[in-house]
Amino acid sequence: MAAYGYKLKKSKLFALYPAAEEKKHSIEIQLPFLQRVSKNFKIIPIIIGNIKEGDYKKIAETLMPCITPDTLVIASSDFTHYGSKYGYIPFENNIPENLQNLDMGVIKNILKMDAPNFLNYISKTGDTICGSLPISILIYIMKKKGAQAKLLKYSTSGEITGDYNNSVSYASIVFMKDTEKQQEPTELSSDEGEVLLKLARATLESYVKEGKIPDIDNKDITKKLQEERGVFVTLTRRGQLRGCIGYIQGIMPLYKAVIDNAINAATKDSRFPTVKPAELNKIEIEISVMTPLKTIDTIEEIQVGLHGLVLKKDFYSGVLLPQVATEYGWDRTTFLEHVSMKAGLNKNAWKDENAQIQIFSAQIFHER
Repeated sequence: MAAYGYKLKKSKLFALYPAAEEKKHSIEIQLPFLQRVSKNFKIIPIIIGNIKEGDYKKIAETLMPCITPDTLVIASSDFTHYGSKYGYIPFENNIPENLQNLDMGVIKNILKMDAPNFLNYISKTGDTICGSLPISILIYIMKKKGAQAKLLKYSTSGEITGDYNNSVSYASIVFMKDTEKQQEPTELSSDEGEVLLKLARATLESYVKEGKIPDIDNKDITKKLQEERGVFVTLTRRGQLRGCIGYIQGIMPLYKAVIDNAINAATKDSRFPTVKPAELNKIEIEISVMTPLKTIDTIEEIQVGLHGLVLKKDFYSGVLLPQVATEYGWDRTTFLEHVSMKAGLNKNAWKDENAQIQIFSAQIFHER
């Protein structure tokens, strides 16, 4: 370990500066986790300051000879800091949804191992990711090492506290060699759909009445229900929408995402008041399990009744499920106009050359 430190010290890109550690807590954040999995390890702490454009590659190349098969490389960073406290308010409407989309744009480039576009995205959006340079160095190293990236967990402090006025985002991403290529998810069986509906109903009843998440019977959770899938939970009362929230991309096992969004639909949909216990016997649940998003080149690819839409432009985004167009009898153009307005834009925003349109399908399960 000392030899590696000596090698780095010889490089003009590195310097020994103990005072740099005095006001930083990145190492302290990671230590409890490292101590949990290993009692015998040594650390070379590296703080990345302001560097010249392109120097992240030189730093990565300098570090690579120090990385053996037994070396764990960690880039410690928060993600987006949103709110007046952090001087970053790129949007004021649909904050949870827009914040997730902003973060997923970052995560997408990390998972693609694309350090230049990762940094370009941050520059374009002004995203307040404090450790963007360490992350770019890690991406460069891992790509050279032939690793693949996988998102383990994504969350925000706003989701935990219910306060999105000031919110910090977090993501846990692991880089590994020889990971299996992601395959298209297969359809769920009707029995698996029934498990999700019962899980959503039990969660809704327990959380609205007692503020608790019910115990889960893991014997009913199949492998497909453990896959990371996008999913929306929709609540209706006497045929009228009462709440609808979901994840457009898989950020956690499907069954856990259903639990999350049963709670979110009942308590965090800003269009409606929180669901009350007296309403529960009048509410019906619908679950839409999504396929991966596909960016389209022409609107002719959109099949009304089959596809849902995601529209993104600058900091704005909107999503509409496939069944919405069918329920209202919309044609393709009207569908595009409404998803534009759902994003908080004018109805013709979908025509803008900078607007990105994505399609997806959904397997839908209803309570009987």
